[in-house]
Amino acid sequence: MGRDYVDDHRFYLYRAGGGPEDITRWVRQPQARDVLEALSVELTFSVLRNQLYDAGMPWPGVRPGSKLRVDNHGREVFSGVVQTVGLDGSVTANDQGWYLTKSKILLQVSNAAADDAIRRMCAKAGIPVGEIPRLPTRLSEVWTGDAPETILQDILKICSAETGKQYKRRVKGGALYVTELPDTPMT
Repeated sequence: MGRDYVDDHRFYLYRAGGGPEDITRWVRQPQARDVLEALSVELTFSVLRNQLYDAGMPWPGVRPGSKLRVDNHGREVFSGVVQTVGLDGSVTANDQGWYLTKSKILLQVSNAAADDAIRRMCAKAGIPVGEIPRLPTRLSEVWTGDAPETILQDILKICSAETGKQYKRRVKGGALYVTELPDTPMT
């Protein structure tokens, strides 16, 4: 019974030109913030020590820009990039969806299906499309200098207003996934 019911989160740090290094023994107090309305997942944790204060203890080498992956029982649950490393050893990482909130693009669509508009937005933003449901809502819009996340929110808001359905968006494995939220009441 034991092993299948226990969290076995493993933290892997990727260095340039090398394979993954297991840094789980340095990680303390991991927390993931996964909000339904947000495109990206934020992971925070602290490292056992900070390289500036304790020169006698080895340092895992976590730095801003480092790539990080978290697995649980061999299945990837987070993959992203370290954004900040504080002097107190606090670390903040975001998955690839974070980049869609920071870049700006120009997108114009004329009488295009909403799912096609999302595919065009992804092509301009340089992110692959994982899965997008068929969204027959027709759009004729121009977005100038907007973040891809803002454009995606606008498109899904228009679709929701027309169809009454809600949608979840997430970047997994470097690709954008849009899924329809179920509307069946839970009992």
